[in-house]
Amino acid sequence: MNLYSFKLAQMKCQQFKILITLIISYLPIFAQAQIGGNYVYSFLSIGHSAQIESLGGKTVSHISPEIDMIAENPSYLAFSSDKNLSLSYTNSFAKINYGSSYYRLDSNWSIGLQFIHYGDFTRADERGFRYEKFSISEYAFILNYAKKLNKNLSVGLNFKPVISAFYPYSSYGISSDWGVYYFNPSKLFWTGFVIKNIGIQIKPYIAKNYEMLPLEINFGMTKKLEHAPFAFFFTFHNLQTPNLRYQILDENIVASLNLPQLSIIEQVGDNILRHSIIGVEIFPDKKLNIKLGYNYQKRAEMSVSTYKGITGYSFGISLKKSKSLFSYTYAKNHFAGGPHQISILLNTKSNYFENINFKKTINE
Repeated sequence: MNLYSFKLAQMKCQQFKILITLIISYLPIFAQAQIGGNYVYSFLSIGHSAQIESLGGKTVSHISPEIDMIAENPSYLAFSSDKNLSLSYTNSFAKINYGSSYYRLDSNWSIGLQFIHYGDFTRADERGFRYEKFSISEYAFILNYAKKLNKNLSVGLNFKPVISAFYPYSSYGISSDWGVYYFNPSKLFWTGFVIKNIGIQIKPYIAKNYEMLPLEINFGMTKKLEHAPFAFFFTFHNLQTPNLRYQILDENIVASLNLPQLSIIEQVGDNILRHSIIGVEIFPDKKLNIKLGYNYQKRAEMSVSTYKGITGYSFGISLKKSKSLFSYTYAKNHFAGGPHQISILLNTKSNYFENINFKKTINE
């Protein structure tokens, strides 16, 4: 190695150290926010893709070649094919709908849009007089960059300007996602690490009342069986918040609710499970994928003791063709029901799925 190459490598190493130091220094600030309603732009944490929701709602180590996975791990783009287009739509409760769209520009860059529409409303006063109609929506514009560090490892970044309009209030801010993705085809192993929604609120809804973004630190691993058509996903989410258990500080309220008393070991176990999401993908055929997910936190928080049903479970199916992929998911996020999600992947390259680097591994 000549002197110039050595100095260049040394400079890149120093820049990387500075970047990591800045990220770590901001974590304690964002980690103060709880995950339940104390932040803005919460739609950034929603799984906008049927593929994402089918495996429990969060996936950072997916083996699928779909471009809409960059919402969960921006570094995945480096291992997908050129000029891909994805469209996702979800019809949720009370006429709320949300979705996303992504398009790959080249081997390192892509653009996208996430949105949520809360519905149309009519402004009225206390006397019942009706005035103009208005709608409430939020948008995130995404510029994604990813780069291979070697044939099995990549890093990526999502830069996301956010616009939020809650009539008559509005806000805008900047968010970003940082991710690492690694896969080893010979060992049938995938892993990913992501820090999501690092950013600031530039214009608050109310002057000088700045709020935090929904920071997330997620880690995942995926393992495929060598002689069976199964892949197992293990995702550990919201690691920035060590304790995800709901705490009632008023002892009188605790007594009135007649809640079961858990031992210390049971409380620790319950908290670990709230951080955990388990998914399985089945490959019965090269053109058909079946996915199942289990989110313990959703089941614990969105069901009632007298009726749990299949709350926290999700089911998805994907159908592949030569130039497209269709995915459908139903996720029981609440004991009252759940959203139906549809995603469509289109491509402009012939024999797209045949050219995926690790497709052969997936369907062995």
